[in-house]
Amino acid sequence: MIRLVLITLFFMSSLLAQAADRNSSWGQIMGDRSLKIQAPSVSLAHAYGTTVVSVFSVCRKGAQIELIGQVLDVCTRTVLRGRAGNVCVSYDRVKPVASVIATKNVCVKRNLTRGGVGPCRRWETQVTNYAQPMLVRVVDASGSYSRFRGLPERFRFEKSFTIPACSAIR
Repeated sequence: MIRLVLITLFFMSSLLAQAADRNSSWGQIMGDRSLKIQAPSVSLAHAYGTTVVSVFSVCRKGAQIELIGQVLDVCTRTVLRGRAGNVCVSYDRVKPVASVIATKNVCVKRNLTRGGVGPCRRWETQVTNYAQPMLVRVVDASGSYSRFRGLPERFRFEKSFTIPACSAIR
């Protein structure tokens, strides 16, 4: 029995020693399946609307943010096909971009109603400078399942991330 406990402790200690922490590289953190990264997102504009992506999918090129080596296929025309509903029949390839300094209106105070959250009472303009380092929150991946049980996600650490220059990636 003691032998089994010692083997289990040795195995668990080797697993914990391999766990990524705030001093690990982003590659190690992303490769650690026990972690979930809560990264900020960026809204990229194109001719057909906007696309929201993670900050890990973009790079800085001058005063703009763009997808790293990707273009998007955006549906430009749909037709109704019986029970299948709307089916896309025409696509266009776009390269969405955003400004390094972005502004958006954010609701900071809502009316509460009996049914839950009501309309917004106060809006504020939020300015984001994507050229500056931002904190990315990292939690236990198993904690994402606990939200269905009403338990908070277990916080692991925060790490600074700066969107890289496109010239440094290519």
